[in-house]
Amino acid sequence: MRKFITAFFLISFLAGCNSGEATGESTKAVSVQSKSDLNIASKMPETAKIGDRTLLSKLRVERDEMREVSFYEHPKQKQNAKTKVKLYISEVKGKLGLRFVIEYWSDSWLFVEKAWTKLDGVAYDLPTENRWTRDHGSSFIWETSDKHLDKSTMPIIKKLVYSESPTIRFEGNKYYKDFKPTKEQLGMMKDIILAYESATGEEIK
Repeated sequence: MRKFITAFFLISFLAGCNSGEATGESTKAVSVQSKSDLNIASKMPETAKIGDRTLLSKLRVERDEMREVSFYEHPKQKQNAKTKVKLYISEVKGKLGLRFVIEYWSDSWLFVEKAWTKLDGVAYDLPTENRWTRDHGSSFIWETSDKHLDKSTMPIIKKLVYSESPTIRFEGNKYYKDFKPTKEQLGMMKDIILAYESATGEEIK
């Protein structure tokens, strides 16, 4: 049974990896999730929660020896000048943490104060840092939040990831900007959630 479940996870994970990542910011296009793209973790029997690190080992890992921390990212995740949401996993002394990153890229400052979404008619503030990191280059500016998720915020992000065509609103000090995560971004986030749940043996509810 354990071999069957591990194989089932690997097939799902590799299918997500082959989908690729969109290269542009999507503020208008609607990204509709496939009906076959289901929450596999929620269907797992209790006996399957065994702390299997197989999916974790398929992620791209970077090690900071000075701080003794490892970071696991999706192998298809790209660093580019595009508004995006993503998840990654940190590990310190064997303890895994799930982190949520949201980046706003543009040619002008928004001075984002918060980001929120509406799922099934209910508004949710997305977990973000109190002070966003801001920087700029020759052609772009970017505003970024990198937030550790706890048991109270993980379910919000999981609900976002498994929603059909969610919209995120960046609220600035004067203006706002709406953003639709691409199907590829949401697919990579699903893979990270599956890897985290599998490695910790805990389903996010």
